[in-house]
Formats: sequence, structure tokens, C-alpha cells
Amino acid sequence: RPEDPEVHYRYGIALVVTGDVGLAVLPLQKAIESPDWLERAGMALASTLVQQGVVDQASAICSRILEQKPDHIPALLLRAKANMLSRRGYEKTLADADRVLELDPENVPAMAERVVALLGLMRVEEGGAALDKLDFTPEELSEIDRHATESGINLWAASSSS
Repeated sequence: RPEDPEVHYRYGIALVVTGDVGLAVLPLQKAIESPDWLERAGMALASTLVQQGVVDQASAICSRILEQKPDHIPALLLRAKANMLSRRGYEKTLADADRVLELDPENVPAMAERVVALLGLMRVEEGGAALDKLDFTPEELSEIDRHATESGINLWAASSSS
């Protein structure tokens, strides 16, 4: 069944599970050609692409999913992450994170992406205030600090208003 999207999806997932994420891209791309498999295979493909650093393509796939299901929280979060990792999509990251928080006010990944987006937009005071309100694990704080540092922001410097 070489044209069966389910076969392509299952093959792609098997490759992801075995660690061959690079090889998984083609069968997952074939699977999302079917509208019935766009959401399921698209999320797997976009996640795989984010792991590989192909963030623009991952964001585009999430956008296709969101055209069908505008309130799909995992697609919103993944697109926000892809845009955040591009370091040129902080406005889009902030919009997606805010949308997730409208749907799920306690969504910690959206809160974290929102903080990073604010800091990436150099809205340091607002980002710092949002960060102060949250209770992150050490791993989450490390991830936020890494993204801020890569954007040239020192979270631990004294505030200009202190």
C-alpha cells in the first residue's frame, strides 16, 4: 500500500522511535498530503522538524493544522516554540502563547514561551514581572535563561528601575 497515508505515518513514527528522525521526515510528509492525516502526522512531523532546527517548515505545518482546528493547543504551543527558536518570530510566539493562555490559563509551557517572547522582544520589565509570577522547575528556568542569553538578555542584571 505505497500510497496509503496511514502506512507512511506508521513508518515515520517507527523511524522517530528508533531515533532516525531525519529519515522520518519524508514518510510523514507523504502522510500529511491526506487531509485525514494532517493533524496526527503533521504534529509528529512538526515536532521532528523542530528537533532538527527546521523551524520555519515546522511553523508552517502547525499553521495548516490550525487552519482546520484554530484552538488546537498542542499545535499552538509547537508553532510558538518553532517561532521562538527562529529568534525572529517573538511576536508570533507571544500571540500563540497568549491564545493558549486564553484557552488554558494554567498552561505552564505557554507561560514559559510567553516570558521568552517578551524578553526576546526586549520587553524586559514585563518579561521579568511575568517570570516572577511563575513557579518554574530548575530545568524550565535553565531553558528560559538559555533563550534569553542567546538573545543577548541578562536576566540576572539589576533592573534599570531599581
